[in-house]
Amino acid sequence: MRKLVLLPLRLAVGWGLSPRLLGLIGMTMLVLLRLSVGWHFYTEGMEKYTSGNWTAKPFFANAKGPFAEHFRGLVWDNEGKIRLDRERVDQEWKWQWALISDHYKFDGKQKSPSPRRLQKCVTAI
Repeated sequence: MRKLVLLPLRLAVGWGLSPRLLGLIGMTMLVLLRLSVGWHFYTEGMEKYTSGNWTAKPFFANAKGPFAEHFRGLVWDNEGKIRLDRERVDQEWKWQWALISDHYKFDGKQKSPSPRRLQKCVTAI
């Protein structure tokens, strides 16, 4: 009966190892685990920081709790009111089209079908 009760302890410690040795190995492994997790968080954070294209918009937009309104206020057009205004969207698309045509240096022939296509896209929505 005694062997049956002590069997889980012996499986954890082993038949010939001292419990202190297992404790030392366990502490060493925990320290190594903590260092590796810390290194992982550091490298991922530095990658996001140096890439320059990371944003916290989704985090702020989904904020909950007592400071939720403050964090949601940090996000541009949190409720989508600007993006749902058809006139503003139309103006934004025209502005974007002007930027694209200037960047790629479209000639008159390439610029001419753009208003019709833009109107077709807007009315399709």
